[in-house]
Amino acid sequence: APVFLLVMDGMSVAVFRELLSDIVQRGNWLERKPGELSVPSALLATVPSITEISRRALFRGKLHPESTPTEQSAFSTNDRLFSLCGGQSRPVLFLKGDLQTSGEAGLATEVKQAIAKKKCRVVAMVLNAVDDHLNGSDQIAPRWDLDFVRPLRELLQLAAEAGRTLILTSDHGHVL
Repeated sequence: APVFLLVMDGMSVAVFRELLSDIVQRGNWLERKPGELSVPSALLATVPSITEISRRALFRGKLHPESTPTEQSAFSTNDRLFSLCGGQSRPVLFLKGDLQTSGEAGLATEVKQAIAKKKCRVVAMVLNAVDDHLNGSDQIAPRWDLDFVRPLRELLQLAAEAGRTLILTSDHGHVL
């Protein structure tokens, strides 16, 4: 099945469980766990576990000290990922600035088209809702659900309509 890789920047296990519960309840998705695990297994991407290092490693498939090429070009030109995807269409990655077109409501047309295009086996999206919230000075504890993370409901709807398997992960977890 084609994949929608959703990377929630800075998401903790607690936020993941809260989001997943709402996605399964209201989003009509099923959780699939390997074997008989009662909770998803956790992996450590890098130390320090910060965006600049962990996300770069996630999208390149390896640790790389340099900041070039960009995350998007490193992801789409990853030959191993391309061959594992069947070699028909390069994987595509969207970042925060790609979500919307200036002056338009809803998701950008390019994002919608990429998710709908089944020939593209892997579409990835980074949502910065968790990390942006943690960087703010708000002293509130939100309910992490489909209503709080605005573009999430529409993204999941498009992924479901395209028959994509959702992989929900994080790039790091604020471990300095």
